[in-house]
Amino acid sequence: SDVCSSDLDDASGRGLHDAALKLELAPLKTSKVNLDAHLMMKAAGDDPMLGEEFDLWWTQTYGPHLKMVAGAATFLPSAGGDPQTFGWLEIGAKY
Repeated sequence: SDVCSSDLDDASGRGLHDAALKLELAPLKTSKVNLDAHLMMKAAGDDPMLGEEFDLWWTQTYGPHLKMVAGAATFLPSAGGDPQTFGWLEIGAKY
């Protein structure tokens, strides 16, 4: 079965445990690449393992005021559900 929002509800307020390994490479002064691996676990319950998530993203800065981030991630549920893959694009301006 897939992980759904009701699986993550925890009225006791103990939340989600996320063990992560994060790597960053900055090949140029204006860009960097990140790769993260996450092990997601519920804070309570008999079977706390939710799954693993892998994130890969690239950040490019264009001067002191403009930045772009593009990335993709895959979540692999431990309960045998289908992998979930998504991507994003973020552009930020700061003045």
